[in-house]
Amino acid sequence: MLKDRGRSAAASRTDSKMIPLIVVPGIFGDYDYDTDVHLDDFTWFADCMLQLEPSEQCLTAFNDDGDQQVTLADFSAFQIVFTGP
Repeated sequence: MLKDRGRSAAASRTDSKMIPLIVVPGIFGDYDYDTDVHLDDFTWFADCMLQLEPSEQCLTAFNDDGDQQVTLADFSAFQIVFTGP
């Protein structure tokens, strides 16, 4: 009986709270969105790392620490998800 009362009370609630959600496409390190992190992605990583102001796609794929740069710290995270050739 107590469970029924709990469901009724929850169903009759009128308050709500918005929770922001950011959805990032693909997986970290997968520059070409083919669901794996391999040598092609490594080539792109190296190119992005050389850019003074990395493109949005570079930052989306490789900026793990949120500093708006592709650095050796990001490479450390890249190595963890690297699946090989």
